[in-house]
Amino acid sequence: MKTDCEKLSVYLSVQVLDCVREMAAAESVSVTEILRRAIGAQKFIEETQKSGRAIYVRDFENKQFERVIFQ
Repeated sequence: MKTDCEKLSVYLSVQVLDCVREMAAAESVSVTEILRRAIGAQKFIEETQKSGRAIYVRDFENKQFERVIFQ
C-alpha cells in the first residue's frame, strides 16, 4: 500500500524529543506515528473550538466532568 507522503525535517528541543521517544516506546509505535497523532489531536481541538463546542474530561471514579480549556 503506497501513500502520498513527503519527508519533513524538524528541530525539537532535547526535552521534547525525549518525551516523544518515551511516548513512542510506551505505545510500541514510531516517533512519526506519535507526531501524526499529536497533529490529529491539535486539529480536532482547533476544529472543536472553532465550531463553538467544548471538550470535557470525565472522572470515572466520581462521575464528574471538567471542561478543558486550550489556549
